[in-house]
Amino acid sequence: MNIDSPWQLARLSAFTQKIGSGVTPKGGSSVYVSGGIPFIRSQNVADDRLDLSDVAFIDPETHSEMTSSHVRSHDVLLNITGASIGRSCVVPPDFVEGNVNQHVCIIRPIECLDPYFLQFYLSSDLGQKQIDLCQAGGNRQGLNYDQIGRFKIPLPPLSLQHAIVRVLSTWDRGIRQLSDLIAAKLRFKQGLMQQLLTGKRRFKEFRDDWKSMRIGDVAEVRFSGIDKKTLDGETPVRLCNYLDVYRNEMIRDDMVFMNGSATSREIESLSLRKHDVLITKDSETPDDIAKAAYVVGDLDNVVLGYHLGLLRPYETVFGPYLSRLVMSPIMRYRFTRIANGATRYGLPLAATKRINIQVPSSIDEQQKIANVADLADHEIDLLRKELDALKTQKKGLMQKLLTGQVRVKLPKGGG
Repeated sequence: MNIDSPWQLARLSAFTQKIGSGVTPKGGSSVYVSGGIPFIRSQNVADDRLDLSDVAFIDPETHSEMTSSHVRSHDVLLNITGASIGRSCVVPPDFVEGNVNQHVCIIRPIECLDPYFLQFYLSSDLGQKQIDLCQAGGNRQGLNYDQIGRFKIPLPPLSLQHAIVRVLSTWDRGIRQLSDLIAAKLRFKQGLMQQLLTGKRRFKEFRDDWKSMRIGDVAEVRFSGIDKKTLDGETPVRLCNYLDVYRNEMIRDDMVFMNGSATSREIESLSLRKHDVLITKDSETPDDIAKAAYVVGDLDNVVLGYHLGLLRPYETVFGPYLSRLVMSPIMRYRFTRIANGATRYGLPLAATKRINIQVPSSIDEQQKIANVADLADHEIDLLRKELDALKTQKKGLMQKLLTGQVRVKLPKGGG
């Protein structure tokens, strides 16, 4: 195949020397060792990068028995099962050796296909649509090798592939740098709030001792939301449910809530107000309990849904301060310690009310601590919006570059 020929559209199998995945070693995770050959699983294939922070290892003997799934540098890895299906990355050039399990497919391009160009294509809307089409009508998410080999790939000359990769890699570097900055800001905020919420760090103008109180002393606690399965009220409402709190730290009126109905009595007792704190009160796993969010403004016709608890601050505590406290790691630890259950874990109402907390005596100090958190959140929110804009711009550029709608100017010499 002439690598400098015009654009071609052909099956991926025509441009690869290998499409295949590995297997789980006999004995499963029991054969993992503390060090050895990296054994790559689907969680290690992040969006556009190989993440080895939580990699498993197998011994060299097991690795040598699994020759068909040896991983090389510049291989393209694609998740082919589960919730992360379609996620892909290129194995970095300094990678020495490794292996994969059955959930990760190795795609090894031949000379005429730049692996980074292929990975950009697979992660683009064009590639993801082909992956989605393979799932149409199926009950189980999964790709097989024949389906992957039949993916149609638009292939420009190799010199143009390199040029497209250089352009998109520039956007990736910007996205990665901004993502790292957001992560650093989040770590700083978490450390600062940990000190402020425990009194280890205080503002100079406040000298009063903190008070030891129980949650039930500072807030009304309710564990009776509306069940979406038994909606028989006469008035339409919007339900704030488990996932709304699980996925968000702030509950706003412009969020998309589930539609439901409620009785006038339920609306009176369960309508959400500004500064209410919501908490996931039960879940299938202890780790998902006590995720919290707070209401940052007035809500129109939004009521408490099932599987949620409501903490409504009394006047003795500043609502946003209580919400920050409830959302802190130390409080989540205390909540999970009292959770009980067999198949489903839950927070007992009485025990929740008895949890001890330390509260600044001054409402002004509580407010200042909450304001620090708000400022940090605002800065992080602006950075996230900037990151989303970069990703959207890259997405649109990928669509045009990978289809030839926009042509990259080649450097002098063509390479």
